[in-house]
Amino acid sequence: MRVLAEIFVVGVLIYLGWETPFKDWADDARSRLTGKPTAIAPQEVVPTPAAPTPRPRPRVVPGIQGLSTPTPHGAWMFDPNHHGTLDRPTPSPTGQP
Repeated sequence: MRVLAEIFVVGVLIYLGWETPFKDWADDARSRLTGKPTAIAPQEVVPTPAAPTPRPRPRVVPGIQGLSTPTPHGAWMFDPNHHGTLDRPTPSPTGQP
C-alpha cells in the first residue's frame, strides 16, 4: 500500500511540475501567503560566446597505415587453433587421454 502511495505522490509531482516549474509555484504561493507580489528580476542578457578555437588536425602515425584488414568480429570463435577451457579435448590418435 505504501508503494502505491509513493507512486501516486511521484505522479502528482510530475503532473504539477510538467507545465509550470516548481519555482513558479513557490513564488505564487509565497506572494499569496505574504500578500505582496514578488518582484520579477530582470533577465540578464547572456553574451554570445566567442568563436571556438580551431582544433589541430590529428597526426597520422606512419606505423598504423600499413596494417592488414581487420578480421570480422567473432572470427576467433571459429579458429581451429583457439582452444578454451570449456572446449572438449581433442582426441589423441592413440586413443588414450
